Amino acid sequence: MVKKLTGKKYFAQLVATVAVVTIVLAGFLTRNNPFSSLSENKSNSPTPIEVQFPIDDVNDGVYTNYKYGYKFEYPEDIFEQTTSSNDGGEWIYRIKDSSGSDLEFLKLSIGQDVSTYRWFYEKLYSLETGESLIDKSTVTKLGSENFEEYKLVTFTNTPLPDSQTDIGVNYTGAWLMNNNLTVTVSLYTIPSNKNLLISNKNIFDQIVASFELTK
Repeated sequence: MVKKLTGKKYFAQLVATVAVVTIVLAGFLTRNNPFSSLSENKSNSPTPIEVQFPIDDVNDGVYTNYKYGYKFEYPEDIFEQTTSSNDGGEWIYRIKDSSGSDLEFLKLSIGQDVSTYRWFYEKLYSLETGESLIDKSTVTKLGSENFEEYKLVTFTNTPLPDSQTDIGVNYTGAWLMNNNLTVTVSLYTIPSNKNLLISNKNIFDQIVASFELTK
């Protein structure tokens, strides 16, 4: 004979049953939680070690960027290195007058950028040689080449006479890598030294021709 539970007794047994099931289920999930090991592994995982790359600060005629994997050659007999880091380097070529004071100068700058100006270099690359883009300066394409691992575009940049800009006159090469890295090299000076820049364009051409990937 089955004895029926009614009223308060039925409710009390129902609450007790639910409590037991909850405790059993909680214990099962704790033992069999598929994410518990992941959280433990995450908390116990070692902190990533930042890779330290050597910095080429030797003024020996070759600049190598070990972090991004490229190098350039430059005339060390006339350029003096002033800065060097994983983000690039800078050199200066000073021409002195008879008193020994700096009269004119050219600067060589090498660096890289992941994506900030890539759209601009891509636009220049698409132009015909000799075509220009004009904003605060006149940017004229000198040439372009397409290689297996990158595209190269070279151009000259001359500020407009009435523009309020710190941009000097320059020759620049931009290497557009397949991994979205952009490497640039610029030979530049102040606008009043434009003729000095033009007469030394062969230095720019030699530096551009020496570019190599190292990894």
